[in-house]
Order: sequence, then structure tokens, then C-alpha cells
Amino acid sequence: MYTTGSKYALWACIALLGILLLTTGCGLKVWPSPLAQEDEFSWKEVSFSFSDTCLTIRATVEGAYDNLARVDLEWAPGDEDCPSCPFQARETRSFAMSDPEITRQGQTLTLLFCQLPPHTGFRWRIVGHNVHASLQPVASHVMYVGEDE
Repeated sequence: MYTTGSKYALWACIALLGILLLTTGCGLKVWPSPLAQEDEFSWKEVSFSFSDTCLTIRATVEGAYDNLARVDLEWAPGDEDCPSCPFQARETRSFAMSDPEITRQGQTLTLLFCQLPPHTGFRWRIVGHNVHASLQPVASHVMYVGEDE
């Protein structure tokens, strides 16, 4: 037979065990993610020149420039420079950092793309993708190449 003291001890053990079982599932559970401040980059400066059908883009990457995995060149035909107009890319070309069209010197990246139609205006931007897929792509501001350039 159980004594009164042992009954309370048994109930205390059962209650403690129940609390332990219920609280082990508590707490914040998230997948590990990159530290944004240390792993992000941005486009500091973007400039270009256009000759015949070749667009040469020079861009300075600020922040974790070694985390730049690939660059997308997005463009759309357009006959005017309209900074306030929404940009909707019609075509995209992706470049891995090892592609011959891209050269890097420290934080400066040069991209040469020679498959654009001559004497047509178009708007374009570059989008950088991070090696950490959980971080959002980083787009440059939209730039314009006129028909006469």
C-alpha cells in the first residue's frame, strides 16, 4: 500500500514528467539563416557604354561582394527614358561569375553583352543573386539606352 506521502510524491513525479514532456516542444525554432549585414551586397555605382550591338556595364559592388553568385541582365524595348515608369523585363540573360563576359577586379565588375539590336532604344538593369539563396536578389536602378546611341 501507498502511504499519503508516497502518493503525493508519485503525483508530483507524474506532474513533473508531464510538464517536461509538454514544454520540450516550446521555444523558437527557425532554420539557420545568413547574417544579413555580413552577407548582403548592393550596387554602389553602375555605368555603361553602348557601341554597335555591345553593352558594356561597369558596376561597383558594396558589401559582401564575394557573395555575388550570378548577375542577370534584364532589358525591355522602350523608346523613351521614363524613370517613373514601372520596369517590366521582356528578356533576361544570366551570367555566372565564371562566364567570359564578366571580369572582376576587387569590388568592380565589368559585363560585356553583344546581342542587343542596334538603333533601338531599350531600358535595362542588372540583378545580383547572392550565394545564400535565402537572401533576396539585388536590382540596380533602371537605365536607358537611346536609339541614337
